[in-house]
Amino acid sequence: MKGSPVRIRASALGKPWLPDGRQVQKKLGSAWTKRGRPADGYFTKQTAQTQLDQILDEIRRGQHAGMVRTGATFQQAADEYLRYIEQDRARKPSTVAGYRALVRAQLLPAFGVLPVESITTQMVESWITGSRSPQPPVPRPTC
Repeated sequence: MKGSPVRIRASALGKPWLPDGRQVQKKLGSAWTKRGRPADGYFTKQTAQTQLDQILDEIRRGQHAGMVRTGATFQQAADEYLRYIEQDRARKPSTVAGYRALVRAQLLPAFGVLPVESITTQMVESWITGSRSPQPPVPRPTC
């Protein structure tokens, strides 16, 4: 009797996505629903969880197959995102100008020279906590 497929997912609910934006989803094998040791290619809930933990550890270490190391800095990624918003998404000039001002005033001073792959959740959370201190408002650009 073949069990239902066992898939693992690393979702936005506290689990990482790959740096290139893809969500991890992989079929491990079939679910073992009988008693005793599972046959080859079958997974119990515990063995599937163990496999998921190993894959997530690989992702965190940057060693998971399929992860892309671009070598791009945050500034390069931000520039590409702003180009995408302006040209591909055809946002209004006022929207693009607001995004550009935010990136320039808030994000680039903190992350601009860092490689994208080196920026961690903890770094972003620390930056958010630190940025909540009173700061002068960023003037909105006019078109």
